[in-house]
Amino acid sequence: MKDRVLCALCAFGLMASFCDVEAQLMPFQGRLSAPNGDSLADGARVVQFKMYDAPVGGRAVWNGEVHQLSVNGGMVNTILGSKSSLGGVNFSGTLYLEVTVDANADGSISPVDPPLLPRQMILPAPFAVKAARADVATRSEGADDSRTLNGKTWSSIMTGNDPAASTLRIDKIADESIPASKLAADSRLPIGTIVQSLLAPAAYASVVGDPEAFDAAASKWVAADGAHDISSTAYGQLTGQSTTPDLRGVFLRGLNQGREDEFADPDAAREVGALQKHAFESHTHRIPIDYFENTGGAGWSMTHGQTAWGAHRGESYAEGTAPETRPTNVAVYRYLRVN
Repeated sequence: MKDRVLCALCAFGLMASFCDVEAQLMPFQGRLSAPNGDSLADGARVVQFKMYDAPVGGRAVWNGEVHQLSVNGGMVNTILGSKSSLGGVNFSGTLYLEVTVDANADGSISPVDPPLLPRQMILPAPFAVKAARADVATRSEGADDSRTLNGKTWSSIMTGNDPAASTLRIDKIADESIPASKLAADSRLPIGTIVQSLLAPAAYASVVGDPEAFDAAASKWVAADGAHDISSTAYGQLTGQSTTPDLRGVFLRGLNQGREDEFADPDAAREVGALQKHAFESHTHRIPIDYFENTGGAGWSMTHGQTAWGAHRGESYAEGTAPETRPTNVAVYRYLRVN
């Protein structure tokens, strides 16, 4: 066989469609024949593969690999990329596969083994190209290690070029493109926030996605009724509080925080969550008094019982029947963000 020079190759399956997109392995199958058209005899042959960007000359885009193949009826097949990675090859355009066969059967590729001509054209399979772009961004030919998306870097839509460490740019989110059903109603409310609602605890938990029964590990909200252990919640760990504040039946008042005008809270040393009891500020009331003319004609005097002399006291009439003084109000439930 040393005097036989191989000069014909019929290759199949040279579309750039990978059997493994992540590893980029490409199947190859072809038929080796002698100048007279006869198939090469069965046995083992060493074959070298390289890729170029032109049918003749050009630049090697893949320095290739050498395989020892079994010839069966002239047919050979293998998987390219299993020894030398195809990851840096840009398959979006037409490439050319150069095949060199160990023609003298000495078990190696040497200058006496000329490449087979013509080089085999590798056409991009449209579906495979789209799949590669959609899977992990392709790498630009001759570029650095920056990942690209359809020829553009990730930074065109994200805050950085590494999708694993970046976030979507706000200017790339169209107005009203995200429906309210996809947004958590309380997603921007920080821990420690108090909200008022007309929904009872079970219904409120259902609306915000919490368990029906309060769970310190899983619930985001808790009824502010002074009855739940919140020591293990984020709020409890942050503030040192072990139970929920009891906000039932009371009005909320802002901490004084150094205010000194007529609206200041006299109890300036109050702590957050402290209950302030009912109180009345010291004040006076006017009481009407009737005077009668003295029958002796000696001026005016106030009469009270048997004598008009001495200290006299009046009493105002009671007004109202309610058990407390209060403004007009509406009853609500109060909830505290704890996780």
